[in-house]
Amino acid sequence: MTIADHSFYPGEGANPEQMLRLADEYKAAAEALRNMKCGGERAPFRLLAIHAIELYLNAWLSVEGHPNRRIRGLQHDLMKRIELVEEGKLRLRKLTLQHLRQISLSREYLVSRYQPSGSKLSELNRLEATLNEIARKISAHVVHEQSRRSAEILPHVHKQKGPEAPTPPTQFRPNR
Repeated sequence: MTIADHSFYPGEGANPEQMLRLADEYKAAAEALRNMKCGGERAPFRLLAIHAIELYLNAWLSVEGHPNRRIRGLQHDLMKRIELVEEGKLRLRKLTLQHLRQISLSREYLVSRYQPSGSKLSELNRLEATLNEIARKISAHVVHEQSRRSAEILPHVHKQKGPEAPTPPTQFRPNR
């Protein structure tokens, strides 16, 4: 596929680990901007933190089997993601879920992008706590699920004393 191909969508083939790495990058960028004074509302931190939260939720949805096309169809709607997350195994604290709903209902993602001053936004500590909880729980879940699935796919490996070594391949001997 090429960029000129209108059916191409960046990230279309991304797997949960790739989504997780991208979320980690946005989280690190948000943390770097956390204390930077660029206006009273710290809009860059907010925008990056909310986007990182969205990416972590995307990674969770992906590892749980939701197709990328469906995830993309959610656009930037955290409320739809929260509903899907609540149907699954991810357990978030009540305060975190309440905060995610507040972010969604107040459209904090858009407000942070276009009009951060004079708006009612999340407290910075609350936003940071939500981001950290989401990152911690989803990262652990994605890594666990990916390694579990990899273990199911890998052939049986014989255990030996010392470090594990793969079984050497059997040589092919034609019938004579």
